[in-house]
Amino acid sequence: MRPWILALLIASPFAATAQTGPSFDCARAQTPTEISVCRHDDLAQLDQRMADLYVDEFTFLEPRQPGEARALRAEQLLWQRWRNTCADERNCLARRYKERIVDLDPFALFDDDRITAADGPSALRLRDGRLERVNADGTVDIFSPEGRLIGIRFPSGETQTITVSAIEVSPDGPIAPPPLPPAVDDPWLMDLELDLLGVVHGILPPEDHPGYSALHDGLPTPTRVERHISSIGILSR
Repeated sequence: MRPWILALLIASPFAATAQTGPSFDCARAQTPTEISVCRHDDLAQLDQRMADLYVDEFTFLEPRQPGEARALRAEQLLWQRWRNTCADERNCLARRYKERIVDLDPFALFDDDRITAADGPSALRLRDGRLERVNADGTVDIFSPEGRLIGIRFPSGETQTITVSAIEVSPDGPIAPPPLPPAVDDPWLMDLELDLLGVVHGILPPEDHPGYSALHDGLPTPTRVERHISSIGILSR
């Protein structure tokens, strides 16, 4: 192996392995999530498959688009924290892995069918900064990061765009935004957090809302707001 490739893989959130199990050494598994992945062959295979996709993408981007590679690594580290909220719950972990695999490979298949068939009549996925809902009939609802329906793609490949009428601007000119609040518990900041949570909850499926909240419990309001904004950016990629 060339030295620069070895250094690259060491710097990534996954280390290269030759084993048939997960992407990490099960002898060093400590967290409930790691132990569960090592205990179940299906989770181990999903972990290795996802890790291979990530390393391939990172290896491709790093020499060509270093900024994109750094963003991918930050996204992967955030996903690992998100995965760990499942603890040792097998179905939750399988869902997290499949969602991440589809993020890295839009054409990924599971058990000879798409992830949508494995996870129910519809499934959410992120594509090019937009949220897509894949329906059982083959249609795909396309949403903006704010959760607004902006189009429908049909099985034929045809896309119908949904437009919204422009809002008439007041002749007095635009309204200046309020200043950023200096106080931690300022009502404006708390309202902003509620709005951001609404966007996050519009992207994530309902069963993932408690896990997302658990990641932010005990943090100061300004820190939570910053993390909500970062999460929206990452989840909307």
